Amino acid sequence: MKEVKITQLREGERLEHALYLPTGQKLLNPQTALTARHVELLLRQPYDTLILADSMNELAQAGVVMQLDSNTVHVGERASRQIVGLGGGVLVEEGQDIEEYHLDAMLRGGYVPDKPVTKADRDRERMLMADLAVEDLHEAMQLMKLRVLPRGLEVWGSHDCDDSNWPPIDQLIRQRGKHVEQLRQWFGELYAGLTVSADDFESIIDELMDHMLNHRRRFAQLALLCPRRDDYLPEHAYTCAVLAMGVAGQLTWSLEDVRLMGMIGLLFDLGMMLIPRRIRTGGFQLTDIDRNLVRRHPAFSLVLINNIEQLDERVKLAAYQHHERENGSGYPGGLRQSAIFDYARALAPVDVFAALTSPRSYRKDLLPYQAMEEMVRLAAANQFYKPAVRALVQSAGLFPVGSYVQLSSRKFAFVLATHPKYIDRPVIHLLDEQGRLSGEPVDLSGISAEKLSIVRPVSESQAKGRGE
Repeated sequence: MKEVKITQLREGERLEHALYLPTGQKLLNPQTALTARHVELLLRQPYDTLILADSMNELAQAGVVMQLDSNTVHVGERASRQIVGLGGGVLVEEGQDIEEYHLDAMLRGGYVPDKPVTKADRDRERMLMADLAVEDLHEAMQLMKLRVLPRGLEVWGSHDCDDSNWPPIDQLIRQRGKHVEQLRQWFGELYAGLTVSADDFESIIDELMDHMLNHRRRFAQLALLCPRRDDYLPEHAYTCAVLAMGVAGQLTWSLEDVRLMGMIGLLFDLGMMLIPRRIRTGGFQLTDIDRNLVRRHPAFSLVLINNIEQLDERVKLAAYQHHERENGSGYPGGLRQSAIFDYARALAPVDVFAALTSPRSYRKDLLPYQAMEEMVRLAAANQFYKPAVRALVQSAGLFPVGSYVQLSSRKFAFVLATHPKYIDRPVIHLLDEQGRLSGEPVDLSGISAEKLSIVRPVSESQAKGRGE
């Protein structure tokens, strides 16, 4: 470990060790080539000297930070000091409520600065980390093409789709649960500032690709039919990955692009882990400071994504731009239409639809059909890329998988699968008078609308005879 004066850092210099603040927060990884913008940003922070070191343990041995006993920290309590993870990322700020994923990261190693950190310095350090990550992305952007060209053929065109061997719902729930738990562990490592291999996430994409190629009409079940936890980032990530892959397939993108959209769906919202729960859930009026923090979360995503080894740089740009909107009303850049990365344009409606259809403690549940109507409305208002919303409707269904509907026969049914061409003619399962699944699934695309059609969407309680 050694200290280095800020004024000694030079553009073009390659760091031999990781660069840390005196509070233990890691700023730059080893082997980073400093740009003029890096140097400019570093000169803005309040310390005269920074630290070059190989690990947090090295900083602890030098007395810069003190190791934390994770047994003294509990979910739900308020942190009395700023806590830094094993990889140099700030886990919890002083006064912030400790959440489950904070503790996950602390179990891998937690440290507190030797000296207290003021709120002004904490805010400045957080912004510095985000700005440095954005600067690294701008360097990589110079080599990227913003457009993704369709291939003219559906990605599953050469694959037989036999839904007879589609897994039962209990098996799907177990598979999703396994993947979500894996994501939780990897997200915890990233949040702690540790490195994770992109190959780990690819293992999930491999299984999803197999399902998508062979069972395209039921694929959305993995996103919408399985129970989801309220305000749980790994759940949201998995849902978005499935839906994003479906959208990319309907846009007739290549298999490589479909896989990449899955990876983007898993990782794009990591920055929300740095947003306190009271702000993240959005159940009350936010202050200007809160809103500015939320608008920073795409940059915070870059901070965490930078700890993933061998990751395609396009994932970073899509994550950074996923809140941009076609009419320029989005953030962080207020970009319009063709200035936005196509992967981000395809992801934007997926993110919002997944959020609208997931449980929230602070709002009434929204019917999946109502959420899809909202996507169509926002596309008409030029907020979302219209082809992406059309692809979302085709892959998830106008009456999305997991919906309850009333039929022209006055019976109620549960939507099991979609039809990419006949979006109002899904595969359904009829309910009996007790609200239980009855008989075999019915494919409405093989029946004339005059004989049987969907009249309206309904809530689960209506379909099962429990009233509104």
